[in-house]
Amino acid sequence: MLGLRWEIASEQEFYAEIGRRIRKHRRRAGMTLDHVASKESVTRSAVSQWERGTSHVSAYTVYRLAALFEITPAELLPDPTAPWRY
Repeated sequence: MLGLRWEIASEQEFYAEIGRRIRKHRRRAGMTLDHVASKESVTRSAVSQWERGTSHVSAYTVYRLAALFEITPAELLPDPTAPWRY
């Protein structure tokens, strides 16, 4: 390791931020919860839980959602400069 450490306010806040980004990009793409759920073969409730940060979204799902929203996976991940930092 290069001596870098990602400090996270809390795991809950980390997933809440991912959820906020999922919601933002879903809405920007004009998609409903049901549409995303159908494309990801999950329930509407699962997508809602990701967006609220009450359920952890896997790295694989982040990549799939990014492809669905036509963005990069990095756009769904929290910015490492604030409030998280190296």
